[in-house]
Amino acid sequence: MKTTAIPAIRIDESFRAEVESVLAEGETISGLTEAALRRAVEYRKIQAAFHQRGQEALDESRRTGVLHAHDAVFAELHAKIEHRRQQLAKPGRTQQGKPR
Repeated sequence: MKTTAIPAIRIDESFRAEVESVLAEGETISGLTEAALRRAVEYRKIQAAFHQRGQEALDESRRTGVLHAHDAVFAELHAKIEHRRQQLAKPGRTQQGKPR
């Protein structure tokens, strides 16, 4: 795959020193920058998909007139969380809720 360059960014010397101070051994500023850009792009994709699902749900509720009260939705979510906590609290269970 052919690569291309991202435009250089101007930063002050103190920030560059701060960036260099957190680099892992063998890591470069370029590598850190690429990793940060990849995470930012992935986050924005997830965010866009979330907004899209929300818009579709809003459109569907307007089309059908079916709405769900927020207290009922939160109660259902709370019940799911509690159920999962109880699963994880059982002795001999892993984080995935499976037997060890």
